[in-house]
Amino acid sequence: MIIQDIQVRSFYDRSELTIICPKQEIHSINKAVQGIRKGDDCEVTIKKKRKARSLDANAYYWSLCSQLADKVGTSRAEMHNRLLARYGTDWTDEEGRLRIVMIPDTDDYQFDEKTHLRPTSHTGRVNGEVYRQFILIKPSHLYDSKEMSRLIDGLVSEAQEVGITTLTPNELQRLEGIA
Repeated sequence: MIIQDIQVRSFYDRSELTIICPKQEIHSINKAVQGIRKGDDCEVTIKKKRKARSLDANAYYWSLCSQLADKVGTSRAEMHNRLLARYGTDWTDEEGRLRIVMIPDTDDYQFDEKTHLRPTSHTGRVNGEVYRQFILIKPSHLYDSKEMSRLIDGLVSEAQEVGITTLTPNELQRLEGIA
């Protein structure tokens, strides 16, 4: 098999190994997958390659997020969580199911810098305390260019609503690598 590149990325809850090879090597990959014995510990994910978010787009997002947080009088972490809840991508498991958690029904989740949640209307009681069901939102550092573009577009819209100067649509397209 011809391998063009191997990339290893570590996240707070998992590691990801990416093997990049020409499309004519798919037969070799299929043979490798078929050779896995039942009961072996392994995981194989094959997906269409998407363009990663650009570092420039990421830097612009965080700069504008900070400006918006300052303007409305909140922390950057809370603003980031609000934006992810409105414009972010739901985090799903390997089978495409939403990742759901039940936590006490408070506003504390909005200040967490690592776990991003969208509240649902589903609640329940445990020992007299109200718990709410939340959908986990995929962390923005895992976003591809399309997901990051949607997040930035939402942020730009909200920043403009409170009078913050933003890039023009053409500048945004160049920044996000669309043009």
